[in-house]
Amino acid sequence: MKRTAAIILLLSALTTSVAAQGRCAAEENLRSANGNTTSSIAFFNQTRSPVNVLWINYEGQRQFYAEIQPGGTWSTQTYVTHPWVIEHESGGCLGLYFPEMSPRDIVIR
Repeated sequence: MKRTAAIILLLSALTTSVAAQGRCAAEENLRSANGNTTSSIAFFNQTRSPVNVLWINYEGQRQFYAEIQPGGTWSTQTYVTHPWVIEHESGGCLGLYFPEMSPRDIVIR
């Protein structure tokens, strides 16, 4: 249990970084791990443009899940070891997020 908590803390620290070529800086070597601990994550778009929600799958590839309109929200059941990317409509990284042990709300500004 302590090892899982340490991994979650480390993964949670990898948030909101912007990188060249539209990918998040910490995204390069990330991939989803087997999910044993369920959680939920919700994204609230407070920007003036649509944003895309992408899951980083088990192979480390982005998989599109949703487009959130300005003022909109989107939520999903997921696992604490599954990274999620928020990107501009044009593809630039807005943030990289991991769910936490309890439901997590992310405000995109």
